[in-house]
Amino acid sequence: MRTLCSLAILSAAAALFSAACGDASTPTSGYYRGGQGSSGDTTDPGQSSGDNTSGGQQTSSGNNASGGTSGANTSSGSSGNQVKGSFDVLLDKPTATGDMMTTFEVQVTIAPKDGFAGKVDLKCTGLPADATGTFDKPSLDVSGTAGATAKFTITTKSTTPPDTSQVKITGTSGALTKDATYGLTINPKITINIKMNATINDFTDVKDMTVATGGKTVTVAVKNNNSTGEIVHAGNPPDFPHGNTGTAIAANALENQARSVKAGTNYSWYLHSKGDPGAANRAIIRAQ
Repeated sequence: MRTLCSLAILSAAAALFSAACGDASTPTSGYYRGGQGSSGDTTDPGQSSGDNTSGGQQTSSGNNASGGTSGANTSSGSSGNQVKGSFDVLLDKPTATGDMMTTFEVQVTIAPKDGFAGKVDLKCTGLPADATGTFDKPSLDVSGTAGATAKFTITTKSTTPPDTSQVKITGTSGALTKDATYGLTINPKITINIKMNATINDFTDVKDMTVATGGKTVTVAVKNNNSTGEIVHAGNPPDFPHGNTGTAIAANALENQARSVKAGTNYSWYLHSKGDPGAANRAIIRAQ
């Protein structure tokens, strides 16, 4: 009897302990609410604040399309790295050589790389003294693989000294800058022109000319653009001698006469056939 009572007491105590620890085979509704329910791994209440559609990686606050747009998408990329890919600045010729008072032209191509597309602004630096450089299109819209081209024109004057210059042509798009170098050599030579239908007072294209010699001896060629033969009357031998009175400069031809100017000297001339127009109307070259 005493043994049976002891067993009954132990069995009742074990049942009471199991109920108190919540270890029953069938969980109660209280277990879901207080254990792994609304914040745990259950299918319904648990995923309401875990990994379900409205609370975890959901459309409105996770890595969805809307959240990506404010993160690493195209729009955000545009406000950061605005230029995609790159480009090269290409010239149809890298160098040019010509006389003073010559116009030089070079074709500039913006060649895109790695999918580049956009606006490229052009500019130049390193022009020689008293020379001008202009682009027919100072900005180019680049798209596709062919790129875009512009014509760059350099105009030199009699005051542009004979020398070699490295002209840099630069293309800029946002923070991306590329350039190419155009080697420009100007020879110490200049051509002056007798005008068509020349008169005693109006017989040359530039009557009062300043020549920047750059410390060099500058060769002077005279071209007769008139329809009749002409002879240059000059008085600065041996550099700038009188023309050959026996052989006039033929119409539309260059004079077969060596002439030159040096810094520090003025050289005046007029047409022998027209007579002296007076000091005020003679052509003059001021060599510097």
